Formats: sequence, C-alpha cells, structure tokens
Amino acid sequence: MILSKSYHEIMEKIEVTDEMRTHILNNVSRQVSNTSHKVVTFPHLRKMASIAACTALLLIGGTMMKNAFYPSSTDPNPELAGSVYGMEECKSLAELTKKAGFNVKDISEADMPFKVMSTSYLWCWNEFAQIIYEGTDNSLTYRKTSGTDDISGDYNQYEQILDKVVNGVDITIKGNHDKYYLATWTTQDFSYSLSVDEGIDLETILNIIQNSME
Repeated sequence: MILSKSYHEIMEKIEVTDEMRTHILNNVSRQVSNTSHKVVTFPHLRKMASIAACTALLLIGGTMMKNAFYPSSTDPNPELAGSVYGMEECKSLAELTKKAGFNVKDISEADMPFKVMSTSYLWCWNEFAQIIYEGTDNSLTYRKTSGTDDISGDYNQYEQILDKVVNGVDITIKGNHDKYYLATWTTQDFSYSLSVDEGIDLETILNIIQNSME
C-alpha cells in the first residue's frame, strides 16, 4: 500500500512525551486489572505480554505505525532491545541494583507467607525496580523507585484502608475482609509498594514490610 505525502508529514510530527507515556502505561494497567482486585504486577509476564501489547498499540496508535513504516537504523536505547515493552529482566538482584542506581533489597524467604517457586528481577521503563516472588497459589510483588510517586499500579477500591507506622515510617495498607493486598510507603528519597495477589493477614504483611526496610 502506498501512503500519501500528507500522511508521512503528519506521522513525522507525532511525538510521545513523558506525560503521554505515563498516561499510556496507566491505561494499560487499568485495562489489565479492570475486573479483578489484583494489582498490575505482571506476575505472569509471558501470558500478559500480548494483552499489554494490544492495549498499548491501540493507545499509541499513529506513533507505533510510524515506527513500523520508518524503523530507525540505530536503537536509541540498545539496553532495552529485546525487553518486553520497557520491562527488562535482570539475572540477579545485583544486576537489578546496578541498573536502578540505588540499592534494592530482597525479601527473605523466611518472611514469605508461601513457598517461593521462582523469583524475577525487573527494571521497568527506566523508572522502578520490581521483584516478583511466585508460589503455587500466590505471588508477591515488591517495587521501589526514587521520588515519592505511587508506583503500585493499583486502581482498585478496597473496603479497609489502614494507616500504620513501621520503624517510624507511615504505611498505608489496603484490603478486603481481613485479607490485605497492598501496602505503600515513602521515605525521604524513595517510594515503595508491596502487593500480594491473593492477599495475606495484617500481621504477616507488617512483618514483611518491617524486615524489608533498609
């Protein structure tokens, strides 16, 4: 198919700003989690990649088409080549810490409320570090970034919202029916979130937070 000159001129002027990119990612998160209490933690990355890809294509629209018709000969960020839409998997905690540029702490196996079958380390969109602990019937996701923005990706409504203080830090914990799915907190320099797919009791989530603090 031959594209018109006016189409080319329009596509050349399309740019995705940081604000647009944030809006796109937030909408991808909402599309994936719009029927469940679970947060957008990407615990099953391969299964969800196609969903995220289709949603992102619809949202980005013309910009993606421009890249398809006019591929750049030089990748502006070769480190992200081969990653899944800005989510780059790291081989170890040390590699994740190096990419993030700040210390990332692992959660001790002794503190986990389930037996961990696999652990994934991800550097996401050059913005936040993410560790996913997967078990047979539950999974836990831990995120950290510089700054104070909420990086949980959770847009759900919860019946219970508790404010707790752990090691002098204010923690917000959310859940339903005495099961808690999300905890968020900030320090002077960093923002954190901890989410559990199937929820856990209050004492357990507080214990994990306390022992994972740096």
